[in-house]
Amino acid sequence: MISMRACWVYSIARIGKQEALGLGFLSLMTWAVPAFREWSMPNEGSVEVKDPYLLGLIQEVQDEERLDRKNAQEGKAFLSKLRPGEHIDLNKADTNELMRLRGVGSSLARRIWTYRNRLGGFVRTHQLLEVYGMDSITFEVVQRYVTLESSLIQQISINKADVEVLSDHPYVGWSLAKRMVAYRRQHGPYRSTNDLFQILGTDSSHWLKVLPYLKP
Repeated sequence: MISMRACWVYSIARIGKQEALGLGFLSLMTWAVPAFREWSMPNEGSVEVKDPYLLGLIQEVQDEERLDRKNAQEGKAFLSKLRPGEHIDLNKADTNELMRLRGVGSSLARRIWTYRNRLGGFVRTHQLLEVYGMDSITFEVVQRYVTLESSLIQQISINKADVEVLSDHPYVGWSLAKRMVAYRRQHGPYRSTNDLFQILGTDSSHWLKVLPYLKP
C-alpha cells in the first residue's frame, strides 16, 4: 500500500522543480519531477503505480518511513537533514550520515556506501552519478552538502595485485585486468603508473578515471 506521504509528494512534484524547491519540498521523490510529470493522476480515491522506476522511488520512501518508525520504537533520535552550510565527507560518512543528505533515503545511502567501498573512495563528487538511483536532479542538491578527503583513497598495487583483485575494481574489469597482468609479466614490474599508457593510450578518458586508484 502506498502511503499518503508518497501520494502527497507526487502531487507536489507536478507543480515543477523550481516551484517545489521554492516551497522547500525536499523529499526524495520531489526530485523525480520529469518522471512524475509523465504519470497521469489515477482516479480520485485510488492510486495504482505500474512504472518500475516510480515503484522504486516509492519503495525508498516507504523504507525510510519504516526506519523512522523503527527508530521511534527503539527510542533512537531521528537524523535531521543537513542544513545549508553543513557538510559531510563522502569518504568518511557511514550510511546513517549519508541519509542526512537531502534526497537520500536508506536504500540509496546503502548503495552509495557500497559503491564507495568498491571504488576505494570517491575522487570527484560527480562519481555519485554512477550510483544506481542517483539522478542528476538529486545530485544537484546533494553536491552542495558534501566534501571529499582525497587522502582516504585506497589504491591497488599494479605490481602485486592479481587478475582477480584488479578486476574487482569498477573501472578495471576482467579484460583490462588481464592486459595489465600480461604486460607486467612480459616487461617486468611497472616503474610507475605512467607505464599503463602503453595499455590504455595517452588520450584515453578511461585512464583518467582509473589512475587515482592505482599505484606501482
